[in-house]
Formats: sequence, structure tokens, C-alpha cells
Amino acid sequence: MYMSIDKAANKAATNRLKSHPVKEVKTVGYKAGVSSLVRFLSDKVDLRALETHELEWLSELSGPVSQDMSQLADMVEGIGCLVMNDDDSGHFQTQGDIGRLLFTISNSISICAETLEISGEAYSTLQLKQGKGA
Repeated sequence: MYMSIDKAANKAATNRLKSHPVKEVKTVGYKAGVSSLVRFLSDKVDLRALETHELEWLSELSGPVSQDMSQLADMVEGIGCLVMNDDDSGHFQTQGDIGRLLFTISNSISICAETLEISGEAYSTLQLKQGKGA
């Protein structure tokens, strides 16, 4: 059974070693899912405290994410063709099949969107750190 994010975060915080600083865990407003995990973790990081090479790495994530989005678009187009040409062969015949597919696509898009947002924030922080403005 899945544990709520609040319970999981609080359990993780209480299980940490005493020598590690523990930030207050506030999970209100986070939905369960990988994109929420990405956002949750990024909210805990002060980008201004990162090294230049770390900010550069984060800011360069937009390239791979763009490639992922392009591949996702190709996959969705292929599925559209499959569904359009389906003559009762069994593909996506139930409401559950279509729902699972759409939820999976939505989750992939959310992960990419969160990653792109973090990449943009890192780029802006890097520009400020290098004195170039945002």
C-alpha cells in the first residue's frame, strides 16, 4: 500500500541521522507522483548555494528534456495512428486502457515541465552569480 507524502516525508525526517540538519517538512500542496517529488526536492535546495558547475549542469537539462518531449510527441502520434486504424483488434478498447495511457502521458509531461522549470531557475541563478543579470 502507498504511504501519503506527508507520512513518508515525516517518517524519512525522523529516521535521519542526528548529525544531519533536518529542515522542517512541509508537504501541503504536493501531489503524489514523480513530478511532485522533483518539485519537492528542488524546493529544499537553495540554488544560490550551489557551485557554478552544479548550476551549469542543472541549466543544461533543457536539452535532454526537449529530446524527451520530442520522443513523447512521436510516441503519442504513433498511438493516435494505432487507435485511428484499430478495427476492433483490442487496442484501447476499455475506458481503463485509455485512462492509464492518458495518465502516463500526463505524468511524463509533468516531469518534463518541472525539470524545465528547475533548469530555467538554475540558469537564472547562474547568470546572477556570474554578474550577467537574469
